[in-house]
Parts: sequence; C-alpha cells; structure tokens
Amino acid sequence: MANNFSNVSRRLGYERAFTFYESFVTTANDAAVGYIMLGRNIPWNANDEPIAIYDTENTLFDTYNNFLGGKKITGNDVYPVIPRVNWVANTVWTQYDDDSNTQFSSTNSMYVYSSSGNVYKCLNNGNNAFSTIEPANNYSSANGFTSPGDGYLWKYMYKVPSASKFLTSAWIPVPMTQTGAYFGFANNIVVGAISRVVLTTGGSGYSNTNTTVSVTGSGTSGNVTANVNANGNVIAITLNNKGVGYLRNNTRMRVVGSGTNANIRYILSPYGGHGYNPARELGANSVMLSVKVGEVDSTEGLKITANNDFRQIGLLMRPNRFGENTAVSTANANIAVTMVTQIILTSGPSYLQDELVYQGANAAYSTFSANVSEVFTNAIETTHRRGTPIPGALLIGQTSGISRTLVAYTDPDLDEESGDLVYTENRSLVLRSSGQAEWIKIVLNF
Repeated sequence: MANNFSNVSRRLGYERAFTFYESFVTTANDAAVGYIMLGRNIPWNANDEPIAIYDTENTLFDTYNNFLGGKKITGNDVYPVIPRVNWVANTVWTQYDDDSNTQFSSTNSMYVYSSSGNVYKCLNNGNNAFSTIEPANNYSSANGFTSPGDGYLWKYMYKVPSASKFLTSAWIPVPMTQTGAYFGFANNIVVGAISRVVLTTGGSGYSNTNTTVSVTGSGTSGNVTANVNANGNVIAITLNNKGVGYLRNNTRMRVVGSGTNANIRYILSPYGGHGYNPARELGANSVMLSVKVGEVDSTEGLKITANNDFRQIGLLMRPNRFGENTAVSTANANIAVTMVTQIILTSGPSYLQDELVYQGANAAYSTFSANVSEVFTNAIETTHRRGTPIPGALLIGQTSGISRTLVAYTDPDLDEESGDLVYTENRSLVLRSSGQAEWIKIVLNF
C-alpha cells in the first residue's frame, strides 16, 4: 500500500548514511575495510570518451582488471554531507515547520551556508518575505537565535571548518552532534523551545484589554501575546519568549478572552532542540568519501603508479588478499594496494606503455595477455590480465613487435573479483606524474 509519509524515507536514508559512516569510524575489530581504487590506463575509445556503466558480471570483472591500485579508507576519510546552499539575498527561504512534509523538498532550502562558513536553519521567514540581510551571529549570544532585521529568525547550527576536506562547491559536511570541532556547543541548544506560533483563524468579539494567550505544559517561560483590531478580530500573534522544556504530548496553547473561534498553532523544536543533531534535522542522507591518493604520501609505499593516467574510480569493500579466501580485516589490511601484475623480463628494448602484450601464437589465441601500465628497464607492470603468465616463454608486444622472455611475475595484492565493488565511476582522462596527488571525492546517497 502506498503512503504519503515522505519523512519515513528521509529518516531511513539518514539511518543508512549513519550506519555506513559509523562502520568506518568505529574502533571495533569488525570496522569496515574499504578501498578507493584507481584504474583504466587505456583509452575508452577513439575519442577517449567515458562509456556508460552496466550492472553486469562482465562489467564487474573488467573493472577489477582495470584497477592500478587503491588507498584504504580510514575513519577520517568519511563524513555525512548535505547539499551546499549558499545564502543569497532577495530569496524566500523555507521556514522550519514541525508539521510540514515538504520542507526537505522545497525549491528554496530550510538552511543556508553563510559567507563566514556558518550554517543556519530558518525558523521564521517573516511571512514569506525576501531575506535581505545575511545571518552572522553564532552560538555565543541568544543561544544561537538571530534576527538580522529583515523579519527572519535563524538558528545557528554549526560552523564548517574552512580547511575541511569534505567542503566542496556542491557539498558541506554536517555533524551528527554539536562538537567543539564544529564550533557548536551544548549550551547553544534549547530543548523544547517554541519555534513559532501561527494564527490560523482570527475569531471575533475579542478586545485588546482582556485577550491573552495561555501556554501550558511541561515547559516554562513560554510567552505569547495576541493583537486584536477594532473589529474584535485577532490579527497577529507574537512569540515573546520561546521558553524551554515543552513537549508535544502535553503542551497546549489557546487564545483566552471575550471572543470566540480564534485558533493558533504552535511549532516546537525537534527532539533535543534545534542543533542537537544537525545531520538529522537538516535531512542528511549522504556520505562523502574524501581520500588523498598520490606518490607524495609516504604511507603508500609507491604502490600506486604515478607515471600513467586513470579514467575510473571505484569503492571496493571487504576484498580478499590474492590467493586467500577470507576478507582482509582492520588488523591486516594494507594502507595502499597494487593491482598490477609485475613481470620480470630478460634484457631488451622497451615495450610501449598501454600496448597489449601476450604469450602464444598471436593476440587472438594467447594463453596470457595484459596491457602495459608502466615500463622499467627489466620489468613491466600490467593491468587487464587474462590467463596466467608462463615463465620461460616469450612475451610479445602487439604494437611494438618486441619479444622478450618472461622470467618471473608477481600477482596483485588483492584477489580479482573478491569483495564487493559497490560504486564505480567512469571519468575523463586524469594525467598523473611523479610527486602528484589527487583528492578522490565520492558522495554516496542513501
């Protein structure tokens, strides 16, 4: 049966994102082991344009065989993210509403990222007015509530560190708690605050002299007043004090006076208060992996070639070491892995980078073939391996025509097709050179 509870899928997405994130940051022995993989050193086609990815077993095998190497993902390489929405003047931002099922899908966001790196949640948009003054205050005053003077009320949520590797032109990191690292603190959170009060019907027969608003429940200090016109209609409701400690199960609010039928609706903060869990409150259901890959990082031990190019990245989870039947663990997983087959050769002229080399009568009927990824004096490294190399037999270059005897070979670090290749992305050519590093950033949506 279909339902209209869009909140269900949003919370489920958050839960999946949270579980994925937690699987890497945990200190337990069963923490997730995954690698960011780089591959595909040969062109896609004549124009070298990335090809479409098909979810087939052949595609999976080809992708494994394309890999040059990979870098292990650590807990510091994973973080929840939300789309980056820069504050822009003359925009009507969506205001928080505890009874809205569209605030996470509105054209204009419920939160903004300011020029100072602060993130604010919109609590009141001044009756759909244009936002003309950028919010600027932080947690240090008024518990993070700020009214810049254009009718808007904002709640400071947290500050994004300017050097964060999870900050891009499209995404910003979002913490699951207020922490010192993100410049937000618990004394900035007001649990059970009244966020806004909405007048739904103005009623009739009221007088400014005897009309009040009764606020009852588990909270304290909530203060609301009503404004009555000359005709006895309640025309405005003012929230003078948000109070603290109000719960949905026992809070009541009503207009009291000589008139009848004036009705109001109060909007309470989410569980724990605004800012208690920024990721959940701002609808986070994505996680970014941000991993630095490059020869300048000494932890890699030159496992990932820097003298070639790549066109493909992948996220490989729980692979096996070559020749083993069990997945690597946090205890034995290498920081960097190579996926090339290294071949030792007798002396002779050099093969061409990227060319096909083979053993057998010809390339079409070879017993072993691979593509050259890097050339050394008496050795080559290869990808896209087919078959098993035979020591003592000739290795022939299809393009160069060079023949040299294969002396020995070394298998890749990881077993082909082991683990789960859960993400693949085909890209345009990325040139690499010695001493160069790349930031590989992948955003997974749940």
